Amino acid sequence: MKCRIFFWITCVVLFTENVSAQTLGGNAAFGFINQPNTAQLSALGGINISNHANDVGMAFQNPSLLRKSMHGQISSSFNSFLAGIRNLNATTAIYNSKLDFLIGAGIKYLNYGSVTETDAS
Repeated sequence: MKCRIFFWITCVVLFTENVSAQTLGGNAAFGFINQPNTAQLSALGGINISNHANDVGMAFQNPSLLRKSMHGQISSSFNSFLAGIRNLNATTAIYNSKLDFLIGAGIKYLNYGSVTETDAS
């Protein structure tokens, strides 16, 4: 009986550990996806957890902020950075009253511009 309890405790401890994968040269791959897609989100530091503004663009980062009142809203933004880097975002929400169904959709586009390619020689 003690062996069985020890086995289950060991399994719980081993399988509930925080697992993280390796990354090369930074915090994570595809970090460019974390670019904020609205000015309000940029002002909040790029992370929106609980701001309940009636802005459909905020729901792109946190889908729990979608509401029926956002039906038909379209949010778009364009950012131009140094060296020709450009970021374009578009977000919308559609509510179907017959099905009582709300869906949000968004597109994120990032163009790195032109990078001079060189080699060791």
